[in-house]
Amino acid sequence: MRWAEYKQLCNRPDYQSRWMIEQTLELADNLGLEMIREQLARVLQTQPLEAPSDHKGGSTSEIFKLDLCRETRRQICELVVLAKVKNIRSALTLERGLSGFEEAWMEYCDYSG
Repeated sequence: MRWAEYKQLCNRPDYQSRWMIEQTLELADNLGLEMIREQLARVLQTQPLEAPSDHKGGSTSEIFKLDLCRETRRQICELVVLAKVKNIRSALTLERGLSGFEEAWMEYCDYSG
């Protein structure tokens, strides 16, 4: 895949990084939201977007196509808001917080592409 196409897809709301998905999955786990956890785990079982041949990132930078129903999208947004209110974070967001999570998931929730 060429860089221009890769960047274009990565900027779409229906594509998300492994890192963001894994951290959101951990939040769902921490809050006992098994259905969301299962949906996100299924995404990670799909084939990631093919990266350009000279891409330097490893598996942590993989990008996945999201194909979640509206209800699941809404529930993920509610999960992130709840985690922020309860100050619940994933292991890798302890210091940085959940900055950008709500925005990224809301953008996908509203996306009709």
